[in-house]
Amino acid sequence: MARVEILAHYMDDSLRQLVRLLGGNERRRLPSVEPLTAVFQHSHCPCGLNPLLDYYATGAEALGGVFSDLTNAEREQLSRCWHQLGQGEIEALCNVCCRRSAACPTVAATVTG
Repeated sequence: MARVEILAHYMDDSLRQLVRLLGGNERRRLPSVEPLTAVFQHSHCPCGLNPLLDYYATGAEALGGVFSDLTNAEREQLSRCWHQLGQGEIEALCNVCCRRSAACPTVAATVTG
């Protein structure tokens, strides 16, 4: 999953999911006005090693560049939907990461050492 070649193939699916979110009525408000890259980095992956952190941060930058002609409200909606999508994916991968569990030897050594 951490290989760039694999994540590049994931973009089509991510964009389809983004379109669905943009068309839906349910959107969560972000608790912060920090840049999305900082929100992803600090709130969703304690170890910072999740490859989806860079994937979604880079995607946020690319979307901002591609859709530079959007109004501020449209840009905010796009960013919030992208964040919602990224948040779910990042949390899902972090939930199966052994670094979040004290049972993992790497975490146990870090915590006790």
